[in-house]
Amino acid sequence: MKKILWIFLLAGFTSSAQSYTLDTLFNATAYANSFLLLPFTGTTNTGSKYIAGFNQQIDKYGNQHELEIIRIDLTTGNVTNKKLTGFTGGKGYYWNYTFDKYGSLYLSMYYPTRKVLLLDLTDSIAYKDLGNPFINASSVIYSLSPGRDGHIYFGASGGSTCWSEYDPVTKEMKKHPSVDADDDYLLSIAGDDDYAYMQTGQRKSINLWSVNKRTNEKKLLFSVSNKTRYNLSAYTDAVYVSISTDTLKGLFKLSGGEAIKSNNYSADSKIISGLYEPGKSRDPKQVFYFNPLTSQVYFSMDKKKYDSVYIQNIPEQMSIRRMFSFPNDKDNIYYAGDYYGNYYRYNFKEQKAYLLGSTDYNIYSSIALNDSMIYLSGYPSGYLMLWNKNQPWTTNKFIDGKMMNVRDPNANPKIIHYWKSEGSPAAGFHHTYQMLKDSKGNIIGAGDVIRIGNAASIGVYNANTNKIYGIDYEPFTGLGFAGIAMWKDLVLYSMRSKGGTKKSKIYFYDPALNKMVDSIDLGFNNYGKILIQNNMLTGVADNKIYRISLPDKKLQWSYTLSNTINGFFLLSNGRFVINTVSVLPAALKDFISLPINNYYEANSVLYAIAGNHIIRIDIK
Repeated sequence: MKKILWIFLLAGFTSSAQSYTLDTLFNATAYANSFLLLPFTGTTNTGSKYIAGFNQQIDKYGNQHELEIIRIDLTTGNVTNKKLTGFTGGKGYYWNYTFDKYGSLYLSMYYPTRKVLLLDLTDSIAYKDLGNPFINASSVIYSLSPGRDGHIYFGASGGSTCWSEYDPVTKEMKKHPSVDADDDYLLSIAGDDDYAYMQTGQRKSINLWSVNKRTNEKKLLFSVSNKTRYNLSAYTDAVYVSISTDTLKGLFKLSGGEAIKSNNYSADSKIISGLYEPGKSRDPKQVFYFNPLTSQVYFSMDKKKYDSVYIQNIPEQMSIRRMFSFPNDKDNIYYAGDYYGNYYRYNFKEQKAYLLGSTDYNIYSSIALNDSMIYLSGYPSGYLMLWNKNQPWTTNKFIDGKMMNVRDPNANPKIIHYWKSEGSPAAGFHHTYQMLKDSKGNIIGAGDVIRIGNAASIGVYNANTNKIYGIDYEPFTGLGFAGIAMWKDLVLYSMRSKGGTKKSKIYFYDPALNKMVDSIDLGFNNYGKILIQNNMLTGVADNKIYRISLPDKKLQWSYTLSNTINGFFLLSNGRFVINTVSVLPAALKDFISLPINNYYEANSVLYAIAGNHIIRIDIK
């Protein structure tokens, strides 16, 4: 289907009309399997094993209906299912789980309803909706675990650190107030008959609290840097916490609301883990995997003989998240579906999309290394992976008796580093919003530090030495990523203020020195996306378009439009495309306004992502 649109810009603002055609790429679509295999195993009353998963119910219009729970008996191969009234699917509908001492399961359901699903899958499928467990009836169930008293403890996130405890015997849910007003996440929680112990953080520091369960009186036991975590767990004799920082090291026994230094765990003490059934641990011989490309669940009790069952699924059409291409490949373009979606190769001549595979990581940015290899990066942990398109896609596929993980050395694509945690110092960012290649061939990535900090950051990957590192991001606390661009041997980093007192600037970053060596301050709160040509930096931020001469760092001009600018891209012919409903000033003769955004250019052809579709744009 081809649609021709003409824009006639008013006299006094531009010298001529600009025409173009928008052409939707036929069959360039992305889908996701509706089934999600859950990570636990259980034991039936007859001694056989079961696994389980969710199947989303989606109608032809893309609407989500009641979730279905699927139970697979690994001994008989029988598959049973039941719809879960009150629970629907959607992006990120499930978060985590724990067993209680009786073998029942508690699942943290995230979207669209933040509730606890209680499951008994011992011999059939039985469930109960426990609702939202918190006093505010709205927070995310971020942490959940069994306590020494047999209760299940829940910790909140999303604007509150309230908590609760559920008694499986009396069926009573006790809701307690927020513990830490200065933090957003209750990261882990454990308890005994009299006290609950919890780890909070993700904003200013990581704190360990004890709370009297009857009076809600709280005590701060420890506080450490936001870059580390406590290891907090319930054991059969006590609750323990271990920590290793420059200022605090060791093992502590938590009892009576106090932390008591301990050399070792008690000899007969055993961890109370909600990851496994009571009294059991992971059986290394027992494996199970789901291949979303074939919708097969594979399982083995001895890692020798594998069986499989097919799961009937309803493919869900997803938005297209990211496009990329390879030099000298004019026959194909590549794209990934949204929300940890599948990857595809689209052939122009055949007008057909070929499913390549998945990674279980969200892509935000990419940069081709050569005609056959490309770096992919994004979320979580600012991952950096490498894909060779001329080799078989093996990641997340069942090969030689195992599912190939993206971190496996033989995976393709495979993880090579994480900007969030690797290097000295580590760049710290969770999302790699943009990548580029510097004059020495290094890969530069930039994004925002979240949870362990609140700052803009930038990092470098040197492929020759296979080393990754980042800048000290503490001086940029209160600032966020807006854009990066290369100029000579420097990376110009455009930042935005997050609303505090910290002033945003355009910084000059030297990858070799790993530090900012200069800056430009025009008094903007947001410098937006930046593009550079001929020593001139052009930026778009909110409703502002501006240009700076880089040799003397002087503002050449600035225009403020009446409406927001949603897209900004530099074409290979030197012209700019933007998306805005505002009429452009006549002076901006090298700018073209288009009704869509999210642009990508491959082989001198401009494309745009529009929801579930890829649009090819021919500017006349």
